[in-house]
Amino acid sequence: MKNLAKIISALLIVIILASAVSCAQTEKPTDQTTPSETNEPVTEADPFSHLPDVKFDGKSFRISGQYGSDYKINETATDILSAANYSRNLAISEKYDVKFETVKGDVNAFVDNVLGDIHFTEVGCAMVWLYGPVLMNGCLYNLRDLGYISFDADWWYPQANEQQTFNNKTLAIIGDMDASVIKNMAVVFFNMDLLNDYQLNSEDIYKITNEGGWTLDYIAEIIKPMYKDVDLDGLRGSADFYGFTCAHNMSLDPWPIACGSRVAIKNNEDKIEIALASEKNQQIFDKLSALLSTNSGSVLFSGQNEGDYNRMPGGAGMFLEQRLVFFPSYCEMAFNELREAKFAYGILPYPKYDSEQTEYHTMIQDGVIESYVPRTLPAEDADFVGIILDACASYNRKNVIPVYYDDALKNRYSEDPATAKMVDLINGATDFETSIIFGTDPGLYYAFGQAMKAETSLVVKQSEIESAMELTFSKFYPLFD
Repeated sequence: MKNLAKIISALLIVIILASAVSCAQTEKPTDQTTPSETNEPVTEADPFSHLPDVKFDGKSFRISGQYGSDYKINETATDILSAANYSRNLAISEKYDVKFETVKGDVNAFVDNVLGDIHFTEVGCAMVWLYGPVLMNGCLYNLRDLGYISFDADWWYPQANEQQTFNNKTLAIIGDMDASVIKNMAVVFFNMDLLNDYQLNSEDIYKITNEGGWTLDYIAEIIKPMYKDVDLDGLRGSADFYGFTCAHNMSLDPWPIACGSRVAIKNNEDKIEIALASEKNQQIFDKLSALLSTNSGSVLFSGQNEGDYNRMPGGAGMFLEQRLVFFPSYCEMAFNELREAKFAYGILPYPKYDSEQTEYHTMIQDGVIESYVPRTLPAEDADFVGIILDACASYNRKNVIPVYYDDALKNRYSEDPATAKMVDLINGATDFETSIIFGTDPGLYYAFGQAMKAETSLVVKQSEIESAMELTFSKFYPLFD
């Protein structure tokens, strides 16, 4: 059960290089100091061929925030991912004659500097659920004014960024500046070995999925016999064996998106509608609740009886101890906790609501990293920042992300083209929930899962946060005037 990582890496390279690239660039006058634009297509050999050929005379490109340290020039890199980052840093530094610098400082430092009119960094970055202060304090530059950012290119995830663009202004952007999109895809892991005990195998599950039949109804049927009272106490507790369960919010939050809905809708007037208690979401809620509470092969752990389910981050304990067949989670588990798995496991998208749903949807979780530029950016640096940002994301998509897969997933999957195809399917179905940009205040993004664990209705939950959300909106929309 070795080396599917090589297949996945090769597959992603093919997918990435085959993706169509449409570069939306802001027109600029051309003179001796301003680079002229080019409409040349991106080639497999050169991730920079769509960008101007220009030198910046050793100018510093400063990054503050979470992925900043990845952009240090580090000749002592010893692992495959660090080596890939080093190659990127060196290639961009030499191509454009720039110097990457890491600036220490979290979102609060970013806010303090910008409000103090101090231009201390070219780019800031933070997980989307944490970056609220830099947004809501009016600290950000409209990225549409940079020029040379290829908003329609796959390395910037156009669907996700359209969800956070208002009045044709984009104040933060999600893309391949690092590997956070890949790590934060909502997925369902499953234990291949345990399936065999129930006259199923990975080929069966993959076939059903590829044919569009991987649904909540299908899960409900196959997990019915998947329960064992492991501790023999006659109670359904966290020490027992189950076919399927959700407990933590990271496994509950993705269900509206997965089932073709949303808890917040950006309408045609660039306004956000609270849709948590919509009829569709309540149907999803009721079906999932029934699956977790009445199906013999499943259980819903509330805050009072989670027990050792959360002994490891994200509830990985039960899965690693082979007391859980299907494990809804997020892809980062494959890069961390699940590397310790002593069994063969596969990966699936979150299931559809029912067979009438035409497509799978993969929600990007709240750990995905936003990139943003301070409003203190001098006008003369707009081209500089736009070019280097786009060069970093483009290079990463073509050369770093595939290596990251190869390193992180090595020896984890069987050498099986079907599993590689699932990675393709999941990666191609990424979707973004607009409410995620408001983080934990007042918590619309997390409300579906919180209502599920509290066993309350979505109408009640929406009533608890609606007025606070409306107040947030009243402060949010003026940022895009």
